[in-house]
Amino acid sequence: MTMNLTELQDFVKEELAHLTSLYPELYSDLEKRVYAQTVKLSEETGELSEAVLHHFNRLRKSKSGKTTCIEEEAADVIIVTMLICECLDINIETALRNKITKLKGRRALDR
Repeated sequence: MTMNLTELQDFVKEELAHLTSLYPELYSDLEKRVYAQTVKLSEETGELSEAVLHHFNRLRKSKSGKTTCIEEEAADVIIVTMLICECLDINIETALRNKITKLKGRRALDR
């Protein structure tokens, strides 16, 4: 199933509304909302790192019993990042386009 950026953005808006209804004391304040999502991003990044280690059989033996899905963890990082962008009114499409242009410019300098 293919998903486009608009569908992902719509899901993120729905998820933010859902989180706000679950945790109104936290999500009614922008600063707290962004801090909460930033902490969540750190957690999800750690889980992605663990999944990468597991994928390459580099996970410590004490943690090797936990099965991790690298695709799921990568998706979690993307969704939480987009939640932060939504909270801060960052247009992710514009941000990505600008970043890609910048990276292509760097690539041209590397030749």
